[in-house]
Amino acid sequence: MPLQSHSISARVQPLVHNAVKEHGKISMIWVGPTPGVILHDPKLVREVLSNKSGHFKKEELPSRFMKLIGLGLLNHEGDKWAVHRKIINHAFLLEKLKVT
Repeated sequence: MPLQSHSISARVQPLVHNAVKEHGKISMIWVGPTPGVILHDPKLVREVLSNKSGHFKKEELPSRFMKLIGLGLLNHEGDKWAVHRKIINHAFLLEKLKVT
């Protein structure tokens, strides 16, 4: 892999990379006994993340991982998530993310 390359998905997540390469932008994988859906289309990802019907739940994280990261946006849901997201939203404004 070239030094200046940002294409690291094949090395970081080879299972996901190969599934998208073989089956397209909407794929399914099994991680142990748990099925997973891969969405590689921003419009579909937005639909899933903004869905309010409750069909899409966050995966529970192992307790040892929770001790590492603590409580925050990653594991909150509902109103608590909305409050935390509003707090960090300013860090992700387009003007702040632009590289000059």
